Amino acid sequence: MRARLWFLGKTTIGGRSREVFLARGVTWIDAPGVFGACERLNSSKGALLLVPGEVPPQEAWTGEPPAVVALKLVARLKEDRLRFDRVHLEGLLAGNRRKAPVKAQESFPTPPGTRWEEVMVWVTESTITIEAKRRSRNFSFQAAGFEEQRKRGVPDGIWGLLKVFAMRGGVIPFDGADLDYSIRTNLKQYVSVLRKRLRALIPGIDSDPVPQVKSERCYRMAFKIATQDGIAFPVPGGARWPDLTFSLLRSGAIRISVPASERFAASAYAEPRDGELHPWEVAERASDLAREYDLRMLGLADGNGRPNAMAEALIEVLRSDGVTTRAPGDEGMLGLCGVLTKLMAGITGSPFDYAAGSQKWIALFQTSSER
Repeated sequence: MRARLWFLGKTTIGGRSREVFLARGVTWIDAPGVFGACERLNSSKGALLLVPGEVPPQEAWTGEPPAVVALKLVARLKEDRLRFDRVHLEGLLAGNRRKAPVKAQESFPTPPGTRWEEVMVWVTESTITIEAKRRSRNFSFQAAGFEEQRKRGVPDGIWGLLKVFAMRGGVIPFDGADLDYSIRTNLKQYVSVLRKRLRALIPGIDSDPVPQVKSERCYRMAFKIATQDGIAFPVPGGARWPDLTFSLLRSGAIRISVPASERFAASAYAEPRDGELHPWEVAERASDLAREYDLRMLGLADGNGRPNAMAEALIEVLRSDGVTTRAPGDEGMLGLCGVLTKLMAGITGSPFDYAAGSQKWIALFQTSSER
Protein backbone atom coordinates (compact mmCIF):
# COMPACT_ATOMS: atom_id res chain seq x y z
CA MET A 1 0.00 0.00 0.00
CA ARG A 2 3.07 2.21 0.04
CA ALA A 3 2.45 5.47 -1.84
CA ARG A 4 -1.11 4.42 -2.80
CA LEU A 5 -3.28 5.13 0.27
CA TRP A 6 -3.02 7.59 3.17
CA PHE A 7 -5.24 7.91 6.27
CA LEU A 8 -5.82 11.65 6.87
CA GLY A 9 -7.83 11.46 10.09
CA LYS A 10 -11.43 11.73 11.29
CA THR A 11 -13.96 14.52 10.85
CA THR A 12 -17.71 15.11 10.97
CA ILE A 13 -19.38 15.90 7.64
CA GLY A 14 -23.11 16.38 7.26
CA GLY A 15 -23.70 15.23 10.86
CA ARG A 16 -21.87 11.92 10.30
CA SER A 17 -18.44 10.86 11.52
CA ARG A 18 -16.06 10.10 8.66
CA GLU A 19 -12.63 8.49 8.38
CA VAL A 20 -10.91 10.32 5.52
CA PHE A 21 -8.42 8.68 3.17
CA LEU A 22 -6.43 9.92 0.18
CA ALA A 23 -5.71 7.41 -2.59
CA ARG A 24 -4.02 7.27 -5.97
CA GLY A 25 -4.32 4.69 -8.69
CA VAL A 26 -7.92 3.74 -7.87
CA THR A 27 -8.65 3.16 -11.57
CA TRP A 28 -5.53 1.06 -12.20
CA ILE A 29 -6.05 -2.58 -13.11
CA ASP A 30 -4.72 -3.82 -9.76
CA ALA A 31 -6.91 -1.44 -7.70
CA PRO A 32 -9.53 -4.01 -6.51
CA GLY A 33 -6.85 -6.26 -5.09
CA VAL A 34 -4.69 -3.50 -3.63
CA PHE A 35 -7.45 -1.56 -1.87
CA GLY A 36 -9.40 -4.69 -1.03
CA ALA A 37 -6.43 -5.74 1.11
CA CYS A 38 -6.56 -2.60 3.28
CA GLU A 39 -8.22 -3.66 6.53
CA ARG A 40 -8.53 -0.10 7.92
CA LEU A 41 -10.30 1.17 4.79
CA ASN A 42 -12.67 -1.77 4.45
CA SER A 43 -13.60 -1.97 8.12
CA SER A 44 -14.54 1.72 8.28
CA LYS A 45 -18.32 2.24 8.19
CA GLY A 46 -18.02 5.89 7.20
CA ALA A 47 -14.98 5.94 4.94
CA LEU A 48 -14.51 8.92 2.65
CA LEU A 49 -11.92 8.36 -0.06
CA LEU A 50 -10.52 11.44 -1.84
CA VAL A 51 -8.90 10.81 -5.23
CA PRO A 52 -6.89 13.22 -7.40
CA GLY A 53 -8.10 11.73 -10.68
CA GLU A 54 -11.21 9.96 -11.93
CA VAL A 55 -13.70 8.15 -9.69
CA PRO A 56 -13.78 4.38 -10.34
CA PRO A 57 -17.06 2.52 -10.96
CA GLN A 58 -18.58 0.72 -7.99
CA GLU A 59 -17.71 -2.64 -9.58
CA ALA A 60 -14.03 -1.82 -9.01
CA TRP A 61 -14.42 -2.59 -5.26
CA THR A 62 -14.35 -6.14 -3.96
CA GLY A 63 -16.66 -5.34 -1.03
CA GLU A 64 -18.93 -2.50 0.09
CA PRO A 65 -17.61 0.58 -1.79
CA PRO A 66 -16.58 3.64 0.26
CA ALA A 67 -17.79 7.15 -0.57
CA VAL A 68 -15.37 8.33 -3.28
CA VAL A 69 -15.06 12.01 -4.25
CA ALA A 70 -12.75 13.56 -6.84
CA LEU A 71 -10.62 16.34 -5.34
CA LYS A 72 -11.17 18.53 -8.39
CA LEU A 73 -14.86 18.83 -7.44
CA VAL A 74 -14.38 20.02 -3.87
CA ALA A 75 -10.89 21.49 -3.50
CA ARG A 76 -8.59 24.06 -5.05
CA LEU A 77 -5.22 25.59 -4.33
CA LYS A 78 -5.36 29.12 -2.97
CA GLU A 79 -2.38 30.97 -1.51
CA ASP A 80 -0.35 27.72 -1.32
CA ARG A 81 -3.10 26.00 0.67
CA LEU A 82 -5.65 23.39 -0.34
CA ARG A 83 -9.11 24.79 0.40
CA PHE A 84 -12.26 22.65 0.45
CA ASP A 85 -15.82 23.55 -0.49
CA ARG A 86 -17.37 21.82 2.51
CA VAL A 87 -20.96 22.64 1.53
CA HIS A 88 -20.56 21.02 -1.88
CA LEU A 89 -18.76 18.03 -0.35
CA GLU A 90 -21.72 17.51 2.01
CA GLY A 91 -24.05 17.75 -0.97
CA LEU A 92 -22.11 15.12 -2.91
CA LEU A 93 -22.08 12.75 0.06
CA ALA A 94 -25.80 13.27 0.57
CA GLY A 95 -26.27 12.48 -3.12
CA ASN A 96 -24.63 9.09 -2.60
CA ARG A 97 -27.50 8.05 -0.29
CA ARG A 98 -30.74 6.76 -1.69
CA LYS A 99 -33.27 9.56 -2.01
CA ALA A 100 -36.93 9.81 -2.81
CA PRO A 101 -37.59 10.93 -6.39
CA VAL A 102 -37.20 14.68 -6.93
CA LYS A 103 -40.63 16.27 -6.64
CA ALA A 104 -41.72 19.88 -6.70
CA GLN A 105 -44.34 20.96 -4.19
CA GLU A 106 -46.47 21.98 -7.16
CA SER A 107 -46.16 21.23 -10.87
CA PHE A 108 -47.19 22.83 -14.14
CA PRO A 109 -50.29 21.27 -15.79
CA THR A 110 -48.44 20.47 -19.01
CA PRO A 111 -50.85 20.20 -21.96
CA PRO A 112 -50.71 16.76 -23.64
CA GLY A 113 -48.26 16.55 -26.53
CA THR A 114 -46.22 19.59 -25.42
CA ARG A 115 -42.59 19.71 -26.59
CA TRP A 116 -39.83 21.62 -24.82
CA GLU A 117 -39.51 24.08 -27.69
CA GLU A 118 -43.13 25.13 -27.03
CA VAL A 119 -42.35 26.06 -23.40
CA MET A 120 -41.47 29.60 -22.30
CA VAL A 121 -40.06 30.41 -18.86
CA TRP A 122 -39.49 33.72 -17.05
CA VAL A 123 -37.45 33.88 -13.86
CA THR A 124 -37.34 36.64 -11.20
CA GLU A 125 -35.48 36.75 -7.89
CA SER A 126 -38.15 34.61 -6.24
CA THR A 127 -40.65 33.34 -8.83
CA ILE A 128 -40.82 31.34 -12.03
CA THR A 129 -43.53 31.73 -14.67
CA ILE A 130 -44.14 28.86 -17.10
CA GLU A 131 -46.17 29.07 -20.27
CA ALA A 132 -47.02 26.45 -22.89
CA LYS A 133 -49.82 26.26 -25.44
CA ARG A 134 -51.68 29.29 -24.03
CA ARG A 135 -51.54 27.89 -20.49
CA SER A 136 -49.58 29.90 -17.93
CA ARG A 137 -48.76 29.41 -14.23
CA ASN A 138 -46.67 31.30 -11.70
CA PHE A 139 -44.73 29.51 -8.92
CA SER A 140 -42.63 30.66 -5.97
CA PHE A 141 -39.17 29.13 -5.75
CA GLN A 142 -40.41 27.08 -2.75
CA ALA A 143 -43.37 25.67 -4.68
CA ALA A 144 -41.11 24.92 -7.65
CA GLY A 145 -38.79 22.84 -5.43
CA PHE A 146 -35.80 25.23 -5.23
CA GLU A 147 -35.78 26.06 -1.50
CA GLU A 148 -32.55 25.78 0.48
CA GLN A 149 -33.22 22.89 2.85
CA ARG A 150 -30.76 23.97 5.57
CA LYS A 151 -31.79 27.64 5.88
CA ARG A 152 -35.40 27.65 4.65
CA GLY A 153 -37.05 30.70 3.17
CA VAL A 154 -34.26 31.29 0.64
CA PRO A 155 -33.59 29.77 -2.81
CA ASP A 156 -30.79 27.24 -3.20
CA GLY A 157 -27.78 27.13 -5.51
CA ILE A 158 -29.65 25.35 -8.31
CA TRP A 159 -32.07 28.30 -8.44
CA GLY A 160 -29.00 30.49 -8.90
CA LEU A 161 -27.92 28.33 -11.85
CA LEU A 162 -31.42 28.60 -13.35
CA LYS A 163 -31.17 32.41 -13.11
CA VAL A 164 -27.77 32.33 -14.86
CA PHE A 165 -29.35 30.37 -17.72
CA ALA A 166 -32.19 32.93 -17.84
CA MET A 167 -29.84 35.92 -17.93
CA ARG A 168 -27.79 34.30 -20.70
CA GLY A 169 -30.77 33.41 -22.88
CA GLY A 170 -30.64 29.70 -22.05
CA VAL A 171 -26.98 28.96 -22.87
CA ILE A 172 -24.00 28.31 -20.59
CA PRO A 173 -20.60 27.23 -22.00
CA PHE A 174 -18.84 24.28 -20.34
CA ASP A 175 -15.93 26.49 -19.30
CA GLY A 176 -17.59 29.90 -18.90
CA ALA A 177 -14.86 32.09 -17.41
CA ASP A 178 -17.43 34.54 -16.02
CA LEU A 179 -19.21 31.88 -13.95
CA ASP A 180 -18.73 31.57 -10.20
CA TYR A 181 -15.86 29.17 -9.43
CA SER A 182 -18.04 26.60 -7.65
CA ILE A 183 -20.59 26.61 -10.50
CA ARG A 184 -17.91 26.32 -13.19
CA THR A 185 -16.11 23.47 -11.39
CA ASN A 186 -19.26 21.46 -10.67
CA LEU A 187 -21.37 22.51 -13.66
CA LYS A 188 -22.04 18.96 -14.89
CA GLN A 189 -23.38 17.85 -11.51
CA TYR A 190 -25.45 21.01 -11.03
CA VAL A 191 -27.02 20.72 -14.49
CA SER A 192 -27.91 17.09 -13.73
CA VAL A 193 -29.82 18.23 -10.62
CA LEU A 194 -31.46 21.06 -12.58
CA ARG A 195 -32.71 18.58 -15.19
CA LYS A 196 -34.45 16.54 -12.48
CA ARG A 197 -36.03 19.66 -10.97
CA LEU A 198 -37.35 20.83 -14.34
CA ARG A 199 -38.80 17.42 -15.21
CA ALA A 200 -40.57 17.37 -11.83
CA LEU A 201 -41.86 20.93 -12.25
CA ILE A 202 -42.88 20.53 -15.91
CA PRO A 203 -43.91 16.86 -16.16
CA GLY A 204 -44.98 14.92 -19.21
CA ILE A 205 -42.19 15.85 -21.65
CA ASP A 206 -39.80 12.96 -22.33
CA SER A 207 -36.77 14.63 -23.93
CA ASP A 208 -33.85 16.38 -22.17
CA PRO A 209 -34.69 19.91 -20.97
CA VAL A 210 -30.99 20.92 -20.78
CA PRO A 211 -29.07 19.03 -23.47
CA GLN A 212 -25.34 19.22 -24.04
CA VAL A 213 -24.32 20.71 -27.39
CA LYS A 214 -20.88 19.17 -27.74
CA SER A 215 -20.13 20.89 -31.06
CA GLU A 216 -20.52 24.26 -29.30
CA ARG A 217 -19.20 23.06 -25.91
CA CYS A 218 -22.21 24.33 -24.01
CA TYR A 219 -25.47 23.45 -22.28
CA ARG A 220 -28.47 24.92 -24.14
CA MET A 221 -31.99 24.99 -22.69
CA ALA A 222 -34.43 23.12 -24.93
CA PHE A 223 -37.05 25.77 -24.09
CA LYS A 224 -37.07 29.58 -24.19
CA ILE A 225 -35.99 31.26 -20.96
CA ALA A 226 -35.34 34.82 -19.82
CA THR A 227 -35.48 37.01 -16.72
CA GLN A 228 -38.25 39.55 -16.26
CA ASP A 229 -35.55 42.21 -16.49
CA GLY A 230 -34.49 40.96 -19.91
CA ILE A 231 -31.53 38.96 -21.14
CA ALA A 232 -27.95 39.85 -21.97
CA PHE A 233 -26.08 38.72 -25.06
CA PRO A 234 -22.59 37.36 -24.15
CA VAL A 235 -20.70 40.05 -26.05
CA PRO A 236 -17.01 39.11 -26.61
CA GLY A 237 -14.50 41.62 -25.30
CA GLY A 238 -13.64 44.31 -27.81
CA ALA A 239 -16.72 43.73 -30.00
CA ARG A 240 -18.35 46.74 -31.72
CA TRP A 241 -21.72 47.25 -33.41
CA PRO A 242 -20.32 46.61 -36.93
CA ASP A 243 -19.14 43.16 -35.76
CA LEU A 244 -22.71 42.05 -35.03
CA THR A 245 -25.22 40.52 -37.43
CA PHE A 246 -28.97 40.60 -36.72
CA SER A 247 -31.10 38.20 -38.80
CA LEU A 248 -34.88 37.82 -39.01
CA LEU A 249 -35.65 34.08 -39.26
CA ARG A 250 -38.63 32.49 -40.99
CA SER A 251 -40.00 31.49 -37.57
CA GLY A 252 -40.12 35.17 -36.58
CA ALA A 253 -37.24 34.78 -34.11
CA ILE A 254 -34.19 37.03 -34.15
CA ARG A 255 -30.73 35.53 -34.59
CA ILE A 256 -27.72 37.52 -33.37
CA SER A 257 -24.17 36.44 -34.22
CA VAL A 258 -20.67 37.83 -33.77
CA PRO A 259 -17.21 36.51 -34.68
CA ALA A 260 -15.41 35.06 -31.67
CA SER A 261 -12.30 33.02 -30.97
CA GLU A 262 -12.65 29.48 -29.62
CA ARG A 263 -10.01 27.81 -27.46
CA PHE A 264 -9.25 24.10 -27.95
CA ALA A 265 -6.53 21.56 -27.17
CA ALA A 266 -4.06 20.95 -30.01
CA SER A 267 -1.15 18.55 -30.30
CA ALA A 268 2.25 20.18 -29.85
CA TYR A 269 3.70 18.00 -32.62
CA ALA A 270 2.49 15.70 -35.37
CA GLU A 271 4.17 12.43 -34.31
CA PRO A 272 4.52 11.04 -30.76
CA ARG A 273 8.13 10.72 -29.62
CA ASP A 274 9.46 7.57 -27.97
CA GLY A 275 9.45 7.72 -24.20
CA GLU A 276 7.57 11.01 -23.99
CA LEU A 277 4.10 11.83 -22.82
CA HIS A 278 2.07 13.32 -25.64
CA PRO A 279 2.13 17.11 -25.10
CA TRP A 280 -0.86 19.35 -25.74
CA GLU A 281 -1.16 23.09 -25.91
CA VAL A 282 -4.00 25.61 -25.99
CA ALA A 283 -4.80 26.91 -29.48
CA GLU A 284 -7.43 29.28 -30.86
CA ARG A 285 -9.55 29.30 -33.98
CA ALA A 286 -12.15 31.65 -35.39
CA SER A 287 -15.81 30.79 -34.84
CA ASP A 288 -19.22 32.46 -34.59
CA LEU A 289 -21.02 33.06 -31.33
CA ALA A 290 -24.76 33.05 -32.06
CA ARG A 291 -28.05 33.13 -30.14
CA GLU A 292 -31.71 32.99 -31.23
CA TYR A 293 -34.34 34.96 -29.34
CA ASP A 294 -38.12 34.97 -29.43
CA LEU A 295 -39.57 38.51 -29.69
CA ARG A 296 -41.31 38.08 -26.33
CA MET A 297 -38.03 37.15 -24.65
CA LEU A 298 -36.56 40.40 -25.94
CA GLY A 299 -39.53 42.37 -24.63
CA LEU A 300 -40.66 43.12 -28.20
CA ALA A 301 -44.06 41.41 -28.16
CA ASP A 302 -47.12 41.30 -25.90
CA GLY A 303 -48.43 38.29 -23.98
CA ASN A 304 -50.10 36.93 -27.13
CA GLY A 305 -46.93 37.22 -29.20
CA ARG A 306 -48.04 40.30 -31.16
CA PRO A 307 -45.03 42.51 -32.10
CA ASN A 308 -45.00 45.92 -30.43
CA ALA A 309 -43.81 49.20 -31.99
CA MET A 310 -40.15 48.44 -31.21
CA ALA A 311 -40.40 44.99 -32.85
CA GLU A 312 -42.04 46.49 -35.93
CA ALA A 313 -39.17 48.96 -36.19
CA LEU A 314 -36.58 46.20 -35.87
CA ILE A 315 -38.32 43.98 -38.43
CA GLU A 316 -38.47 46.92 -40.84
CA VAL A 317 -34.74 47.55 -40.39
CA LEU A 318 -33.86 43.88 -40.96
CA ARG A 319 -36.03 43.64 -44.08
CA SER A 320 -34.62 46.88 -45.55
CA ASP A 321 -30.88 46.20 -45.48
CA GLY A 322 -30.43 48.10 -42.24
CA VAL A 323 -32.09 51.39 -43.25
CA THR A 324 -35.52 52.79 -42.41
CA THR A 325 -37.09 56.23 -42.83
CA ARG A 326 -38.67 57.58 -39.64
CA ALA A 327 -38.91 60.82 -37.69
CA PRO A 328 -36.09 61.59 -35.21
CA GLY A 329 -38.46 61.25 -32.26
CA ASP A 330 -40.09 58.01 -33.42
CA GLU A 331 -41.02 56.12 -30.25
CA GLY A 332 -40.51 52.68 -31.81
CA MET A 333 -36.96 53.48 -32.89
CA LEU A 334 -36.03 55.23 -29.65
CA GLY A 335 -37.35 52.28 -27.63
CA LEU A 336 -35.51 49.85 -29.90
CA CYS A 337 -32.24 51.71 -29.30
CA GLY A 338 -32.76 51.23 -25.57
CA VAL A 339 -33.54 47.50 -25.91
CA LEU A 340 -30.51 46.79 -28.10
CA THR A 341 -28.17 48.84 -25.92
CA LYS A 342 -29.29 46.91 -22.83
CA LEU A 343 -29.09 43.57 -24.66
CA MET A 344 -25.55 44.31 -25.85
CA ALA A 345 -24.19 45.62 -22.55
CA GLY A 346 -20.50 46.29 -23.08
CA ILE A 347 -20.81 47.93 -26.49
CA THR A 348 -20.78 51.70 -26.18
CA GLY A 349 -22.70 54.13 -28.36
CA SER A 350 -25.99 53.97 -30.22
CA PRO A 351 -26.72 51.01 -32.56
CA PHE A 352 -27.97 53.50 -35.20
CA ASP A 353 -26.78 56.60 -37.02
CA TYR A 354 -29.43 59.17 -37.91
CA ALA A 355 -29.31 61.25 -41.12
CA ALA A 356 -31.39 64.33 -40.31
CA GLY A 357 -31.71 65.53 -43.93
CA SER A 358 -33.28 62.31 -45.21
CA GLN A 359 -34.72 61.20 -41.84
CA LYS A 360 -33.04 57.81 -42.26
CA TRP A 361 -32.07 55.54 -39.38
CA ILE A 362 -29.01 53.53 -40.44
CA ALA A 363 -28.06 50.39 -38.51
CA LEU A 364 -24.40 50.16 -37.50
CA PHE A 365 -24.73 46.36 -37.37
CA GLN A 366 -25.10 43.91 -40.28
CA THR A 367 -28.64 42.80 -41.17
CA SER A 368 -30.42 40.02 -43.06
CA SER A 369 -33.92 38.56 -43.34
CA GLU A 370 -35.34 35.19 -44.36
CA ARG A 371 -38.87 36.64 -44.53
